[in-house]
Amino acid sequence: AIDGVASIRSDLVLRAAREGFGWRLHRLGEEQTATLTALADYDPDAPAAANPALGPNEHGALAMLLDDGRVSSAQVARKLSISNSSAYRLVQNLLESGTARPRAEIEPALLGYPITALISLEVQPQHIPEALARLSAHESARYTVMTAGPASVFYHGVFRSEEALADFVTDDIGALPGKVIQGIKQAGT
Repeated sequence: AIDGVASIRSDLVLRAAREGFGWRLHRLGEEQTATLTALADYDPDAPAAANPALGPNEHGALAMLLDDGRVSSAQVARKLSISNSSAYRLVQNLLESGTARPRAEIEPALLGYPITALISLEVQPQHIPEALARLSAHESARYTVMTAGPASVFYHGVFRSEEALADFVTDDIGALPGKVIQGIKQAGT
């Protein structure tokens, strides 16, 4: 029903090895990274705690946080018609339980990574775990997943130049066992 859309394909993500918010610029040394990690007040890799069913206020607060991650408790209170203290506890419970996790989105192009590539790979099933591990560990990785579709692995990465992308394809992907590249779509520059 959208003008210009001829077809669409959707593949089920079976396993995410790396997601966009996990992308890290490698600018800090190990000691600096360890110091900052020790100061963190929450672990982004920790599994979410079991959470009871969410009510209308929790869903409302989540919608507001999704729209603006910096929404104040006072704004939540006004929108949901609850007290400021109830809104504060509500937001804190959502954050502490892991139901909502704050994050900052980095724009790679502004930091010297203007090339974006989406690479689909057909990997033999026995080699998928190794391919996911190696691809998701690469510094360019933003999103790496195993799917149930024609391509068993999708890789979304950012690169400093077309030469860096070419090196990644020939050196890093070329070294993976059991794969056939199905396609590379590039954006940027």
